[in-house]
Amino acid sequence: MADASQGTIWIVPANTPASAPRTAANELGPSIVRRILLTWPAGCAGQVFVQVQASGGYAFPNQQGQFMAFDDYTYAIDVSNQTTSGHWRLLTYNTDQTDHAIQVIYEFDYLRGDMSTTQLQAVAL
Repeated sequence: MADASQGTIWIVPANTPASAPRTAANELGPSIVRRILLTWPAGCAGQVFVQVQASGGYAFPNQQGQFMAFDDYTYAIDVSNQTTSGHWRLLTYNTDQTDHAIQVIYEFDYLRGDMSTTQLQAVAL
């Protein structure tokens, strides 16, 4: 079970082209993300595209130009072997004529220790 969770709802504006995707930052602080839940509400019709990035790199999907798109669906991502920086973000675009809201929930464990070294430990509760 994760120590904490952080949820956010991001509005993806209508007619946001793939050539100019929107960025939505999620700063968790030093942590180990265990799970990410992405929810596309009904009405997205596969026209709202999301990529999850970790520390500026492609994570889910893990290649440039690849995105996920669903309708009325929650995609659960079990996370392992990712950055512990806590710098996560969504890259999104929307080819629909209507704004849509995407919900993201991060479940994570806090880290403690000196951030100037690699000696970080998960907090045991």
